[in-house]
Amino acid sequence: MKYLIIALMLVNLNAWADREFATKGMAQVNSTLMGSPALPSLHGPNNQYELSLKPAVFTAQTSTPRSVAINDGGYVDLSGNGLAVMFHKYLNSNFGIFFMGMGNTITGEAESNFGGNYVKANNIDSSMFQVGGGISYTAWRGKFMPIQFFIGPSYTSTSLKQTVISGTGDDFDMEANPGVLSYMLGFQAGLYLSQWFAINPYYIAGDLVNEEDRCQTFDANARSTGHLWDFSDPNCHQGQNSSTSQFYYDTKFDIFGLNILIPRWNLTFNIFTSAEDLKGFQDAPIEMYSITLTL
Repeated sequence: MKYLIIALMLVNLNAWADREFATKGMAQVNSTLMGSPALPSLHGPNNQYELSLKPAVFTAQTSTPRSVAINDGGYVDLSGNGLAVMFHKYLNSNFGIFFMGMGNTITGEAESNFGGNYVKANNIDSSMFQVGGGISYTAWRGKFMPIQFFIGPSYTSTSLKQTVISGTGDDFDMEANPGVLSYMLGFQAGLYLSQWFAINPYYIAGDLVNEEDRCQTFDANARSTGHLWDFSDPNCHQGQNSSTSQFYYDTKFDIFGLNILIPRWNLTFNIFTSAEDLKGFQDAPIEMYSITLTL
């Protein structure tokens, strides 16, 4: 079993939120999908490619009953599927190239209640995909402790659709289709103790190329409006003007992990990942089932 290089978005959930919750949910799904990523083999042969596919299905649901959860922060009920792809090829003993792609779709609903002000996101039906590529550099390849660094640009596109309803009278369909340039970088190492046992720590991080891309505009078809109407995320206020219809779109992430390898059988077991649960909605756990196919 090989690993997968993917970039993702890891974001924080706040009380204003819930207009951008679908985006944040997809970002967290991507984080979970790459929590045990497929990475290039540290002992791969020259001029041969490694191709890995990782399909997955997932659910994210608050563990407490809805009637309890919505009075204690929030409730979430999401489901969907995802796919990640990695292509890697060593050009010589040190340098290689890679291509990565990943994405997911989500459907469901979410609700928050902070200080008695509830906001619901219903009819969530959104998708996200990210593609990119770059170079890898491997030192001491095939030795006792090889180390690999990789870096490259990526492009992320999101389709966001949901209905937002708030206790202040807002009721509108929200739609956005942002696309941003980002980057990813990371490293992995291998401590090969025998043909039957090796330790493989890894770290992957990424962020936006342009800070101005963190605030994205959304379109709204309103049925009713309250005093929060057309209210932008506090991070996207432009002076005293809050009527900018923008939500916070953050792609920053960093993931630590640790794999155990059986080199003789080319098997990998993930024993730790820093990918987290959904924050702000009772820390709803993401249950994901996936399989990695290597060609």
